[in-house]
Amino acid sequence: DAETLHVAIHDLSEVSSADTPVETLTSDLDYAEQGGVEAVFAQVLKKSGKFRALVLSETDALTAVGSGGTGLLWTREEALASVVGSEIVSLPLASHLAQAAASAGHFPGFVERLKLQADGLVETLGDLARGTGVAAAEENLLESDHFGLRKLVVVLSATGKMFGLSSTRGEMVWMRRLPCPSCAFEGMEMITNELAMVYGSTQGGQSFCAVVEALSGVVKDSRTISRPVDVLAKMKLYLPSWQIGPSSAPISTSATTPRRYRSFLMGHGFKDSENPVVSLLPPTPEAISAFEAIRPKTIVHSIDVLGGTLKGFAVKKGGTYAGEYPVEEVWTVAFLADAEKICDVKTTDPDEIVHSPVSGMGDGRAPRRKYLNPSLIAVATQRSGAEGKRALPGVAYSDPCVMLYLIDGITGKIIFRRAQKFGQGPVHLGIAENMVVMHYFNAKSNVFEITTVELYEDALKTAKAEAAALAVEARARDEDLDHDPNADAVFSSLIAPVPTSTQRTFLFTKSVTTLEVAKTRQGITSKLFLAGLTSHQIAGLSYNVLDARRPFGEAPPTKDQIADGIIPYHPVIKLETQKYPTYNTTAARVVHITSAPTFLESTSLVFAYGLDLFYTRVTPSGAFDLLSEDFNRPFLAATVSGVIVLLALTRRWSRQKRLALLWS
Repeated sequence: DAETLHVAIHDLSEVSSADTPVETLTSDLDYAEQGGVEAVFAQVLKKSGKFRALVLSETDALTAVGSGGTGLLWTREEALASVVGSEIVSLPLASHLAQAAASAGHFPGFVERLKLQADGLVETLGDLARGTGVAAAEENLLESDHFGLRKLVVVLSATGKMFGLSSTRGEMVWMRRLPCPSCAFEGMEMITNELAMVYGSTQGGQSFCAVVEALSGVVKDSRTISRPVDVLAKMKLYLPSWQIGPSSAPISTSATTPRRYRSFLMGHGFKDSENPVVSLLPPTPEAISAFEAIRPKTIVHSIDVLGGTLKGFAVKKGGTYAGEYPVEEVWTVAFLADAEKICDVKTTDPDEIVHSPVSGMGDGRAPRRKYLNPSLIAVATQRSGAEGKRALPGVAYSDPCVMLYLIDGITGKIIFRRAQKFGQGPVHLGIAENMVVMHYFNAKSNVFEITTVELYEDALKTAKAEAAALAVEARARDEDLDHDPNADAVFSSLIAPVPTSTQRTFLFTKSVTTLEVAKTRQGITSKLFLAGLTSHQIAGLSYNVLDARRPFGEAPPTKDQIADGIIPYHPVIKLETQKYPTYNTTAARVVHITSAPTFLESTSLVFAYGLDLFYTRVTPSGAFDLLSEDFNRPFLAATVSGVIVLLALTRRWSRQKRLALLWS
């Protein structure tokens, strides 16, 4: 039966009746979503003589069924313990908030303003009721709130199940099993805020990808590719529609105007170097036309951790099919496979918002420009060898050590290299703007350390490079060249000089499992690094603690240093209880941390997954755009009420005075 689960209980103590079940437990079970049965564990209740059974499905769903007509007792989705990808999705605004946003461009009438204020008052009273523990009206889990704090967390498990989880209640809004039972799913990427693409590999050396609607879990389309996916590069192109295959129908969203969809280049044959090609998703004529404008400047990266190589490929013109392009290797960074092992690789976040491109150095001089390279690749390696110590070219240190390389992803140039003597793995990296953070273990001191590197542009060399770039831009302007909307002319790796660096190393007493950065709406809030700890906690490391500009010595900070937010250097990073987003909650075996902004610049949303799922919000610089918890709200309400009463009395007195003047 495709919709009913049958569990037969047999008594094996008597051979004659062993074939006849003592009792059969039945329960409703959706095989399309849960998959087949993997194992059954039965239990006999001695007092009542009834039976219970625990059923494990192919998708790691635990279902408990009981006898005596009780049927289904409960279901637990253990697939949430094997999450391989997550995204925090913004929800559409509620009707009154959307109407208020739409009226922001014009002055609303009296009736419209009155309705908007009434709706806002009802929403505020509901928020206050929820905050005081009073049961309020049922909230719509798929509508955003005033501050954008209500989100939908979309997760992908290794078993091929996707879940939509409410951020406010932790409830499961929807659950969907992807149409590829034999696939090993590897990750998930957002096409837009409403569409997600998941991908994985099959047992026959093929790959599978599907497009899922984030708010409902509906699979819009799926596609099987004959070759495995070795590389997945992300881009942003202005496209009117999106589709997963040449023969698929265009996928529509709720947007009424063309938006900037995220496009992908799927690389095949990079690992075996056998006819390496990239395929454009979506393979539409509009996407191909838009990609052709940036194709000569596009570099695709391939990382072979086991082989110890990092390669850059230029996308060439032509291909067997529409949207398919051959690639050509343009640069290679190779490490000795038997002496240097790649431990971690991090790239800059393409969606990162930089509020200020300059930074003060606390010396009273002009601020320095940050080195903001969108193609920066950070590679951490551990040097080891069968012979023991090996000489390190260009560096005075020798093994054992941990190496940090900063590589330009366009040219393949190593712009920075540093050796941490006696360093060992595990190594974890984090990148925020011009700052690179590396966590590792010092075998000599027997303690964990954090090294911070900040990159700044060389003023003289940058001025010369900018003068040359302005000359090229002037010539292009004289020739009346059309501007390409898909090109982001912010940084050029071809003319950028090698940056200067500032470094600091700190002692850190905690072992780290992952290192990520909290995101905010405009990037004004101070950066906060979120570290998953082996103690099943999440620690928050603020920017001023990891700041590489922190001066040595015991002298008090100067006025310039205070103005730039620079504190004196201390070799040990001490974490207070308030610095733990988990506080007294345990988040077991954190594997990855995802962050998303809200409408409030001060607040960032954090979701961590591993053996447990953990969700919270953090304020790296404090809730500077919200009223504090100890704010005297009754006094404010009394003041506003008093002002309203005085206005009413004043209007009445004014009318009486005007009437008296008319009679006189």
